[in-house]
Amino acid sequence: MIATGEDMAITQIEGSFPQDPITDPELKEEFIRKWVAVPDKKFHDWFRQWVKRDQLPDEAMVEICDWNECMHYLDDALGLCGFVSSFRGQFGGTTGYHVWNMPQVITHTTGIEFDKDRLWACFQRNRNLIRALNNRRGLRRHMERPPEDHWAVRNEEYEQQLLTKYYDFKGWTFDGIPTKETLERLSLGYVAEDLIKRVF
Repeated sequence: MIATGEDMAITQIEGSFPQDPITDPELKEEFIRKWVAVPDKKFHDWFRQWVKRDQLPDEAMVEICDWNECMHYLDDALGLCGFVSSFRGQFGGTTGYHVWNMPQVITHTTGIEFDKDRLWACFQRNRNLIRALNNRRGLRRHMERPPEDHWAVRNEEYEQQLLTKYYDFKGWTFDGIPTKETLERLSLGYVAEDLIKRVF
């Protein structure tokens, strides 16, 4: 699974969600009970239903990708170690930073009240601003793909279907450009105006 950062830094998801399902039901439930880092309980349900390595619902893959991107963007913005939050810190029972305790760090450090929703909104603004800047410099759908030798078996049609669903989820066009509506919802209307002049 790939978190589509940008053309120059496509990031493999290797921390936020386990690499393989846990087959033993008791061990799986024990893991889920300790897994506090997930942004929503539906991630527990997806992990509970996951049986084979390459089988998760498309919706799950898109949202896991989004969550992984969120953690990387927050790590960079807050100066936190990705190993402690985006990677090892996401797994059940381990300590680390996640979307539930990062807001407390910000609040205690700055005196500005933060919660998970406000933090997630900051990620979305950051992600879409960087995306728009890269679109302005020429980034398009055909560039956003893993290296050709990344997997031994490739399914180009399915990869493209997932990419389309990911773009839809993000509020981007078929070519991966944030829509005017998405940018305005994030109070980035001025970015939309610039993209309309330069890209469309």
